[in-house]
Amino acid sequence: MSFRTIVRCAASTLALALAASASRAEPVLDLALVVDGSNSISGSEFNLQREAYAGAFETPEIQDLITRSGPLGGVRVTLLLFSTTTRVAVDWTTLTGASEAEQFADAIRGISRSGLGGNTSIARGLQLANQRLSALDDPAARRVIDVSGDGIENILGAAAVREARDEALTVQGVDQINGLVIGSTNVERFYEDNVIGGIDSFVTRVDTFDQFGAAINRKLGIELAMVPIPEPSSLALCGLGIAAAGALGLRRRGRTR
Repeated sequence: MSFRTIVRCAASTLALALAASASRAEPVLDLALVVDGSNSISGSEFNLQREAYAGAFETPEIQDLITRSGPLGGVRVTLLLFSTTTRVAVDWTTLTGASEAEQFADAIRGISRSGLGGNTSIARGLQLANQRLSALDDPAARRVIDVSGDGIENILGAAAVREARDEALTVQGVDQINGLVIGSTNVERFYEDNVIGGIDSFVTRVDTFDQFGAAINRKLGIELAMVPIPEPSSLALCGLGIAAAGALGLRRRGRTR
């Protein structure tokens, strides 16, 4: 087989692989945002929290990371609220570029926490995240749960939080559960001991809701940047490199005969 033939075969195979990847359009990341809506958060604080999430999806940095994922299927995001009860505030939405990210931001601005109750159940929030992840027929290559709040579990107990966390990691295939805590270091320790999990999982803590926006921008940036997005040019170079190596091997074998 000639070098030219090998290159043509490699290029054809690579083109077919890229076309198949684009046609499947499976998201590269499933991201469940699990947000505290309990009465320990005042109305004005809830508004700050909601605006922070919406604003994050309007920043150029976050939109650029989403756009990079677009050709390979994008990022699939949902926002869930928890307190005594839980609710799907914004259902699964696939984002492949800036316009879809802005539409998702608009959807976040339209949510309310009416009917949730007053107490804090992180366990029920994680349970709802598990249910929503299991409802997807095409799990993404990477799955992340992002929990934020200003209190500890005060309904089902810490053991129920750990049970829901472990189900996410072992049953739903979640790679990371990360936390964003507003206020007390005691709440931060609770998250470290009971909420977060997976390789390189982390907790970010801020003192007040005024700092929440900057913190969620950093946190989402980290989570989105952890998704490997190969550039088409890199894939092409890789394919050509393999072809060249194959041709060189054939030539060397030919000289030893």
